[in-house]
Amino acid sequence: MSFFNKIVESICKTPKVGGYIGYMGLSDWWFETFPEKQRKYMENKFNPLDGSGETLTKGKIINIQRSHSGLLCDLSGWFNTKKDIRLAIKIINKAEELLPQNDRIDIKHFLFQNKIEIYYKDRDNVKSFDMAITACEQQIAISEQAAKYFKGKGSIPSHKGYEQLCIIRHKQNRPYDVVDLSIKANSQGWHGDWESRMRRSRIMLEKHIAKQKAGAKSTVKTNKNSPK
Repeated sequence: MSFFNKIVESICKTPKVGGYIGYMGLSDWWFETFPEKQRKYMENKFNPLDGSGETLTKGKIINIQRSHSGLLCDLSGWFNTKKDIRLAIKIINKAEELLPQNDRIDIKHFLFQNKIEIYYKDRDNVKSFDMAITACEQQIAISEQAAKYFKGKGSIPSHKGYEQLCIIRHKQNRPYDVVDLSIKANSQGWHGDWESRMRRSRIMLEKHIAKQKAGAKSTVKTNKNSPK
């Protein structure tokens, strides 16, 4: 390699960083995804309270009992605000990309939970709203396995996927779906007010059926009175 080519390679080569980004081997992603202004902002905002002095890009991390997807999932929480939602989306997407198929079920459960919370916060954007629904469905798809895991640990938490999708379907006037989701969540043992949700949805369903019957009677009456 010529001296000139060595200089060009040195200039073009992605700078190596330390901290959490360096530990995860995500230097290229870090520089390609976030402009300098955003990188500085994120470095200043990320301030863990463990007293280690480690930052996103500085310090030497030897070992963390956490997968890379889990670390990024935690990092996304630092930027889960209306102001920083675009940053949070990029981070949670990378976390999901790095999620191993054999990762612990609780890591997957909480990653999808963060994904739901992040995308639903941006629900005025149609694509983000659809992604929030997808994330709910992803978390629900592993809910039975996750419930067994948490029961084995002594307690079972609430389930963001079931809760959020129930809210969405209720607003979409889809009581059948709310009842179905509530029954499944309740049967798996997830903490929540599932009985109340089912009761409200059944009332909505009864009103919907009564309205349909009233409309049908009105149509029949109109047809009888119409001239032949």
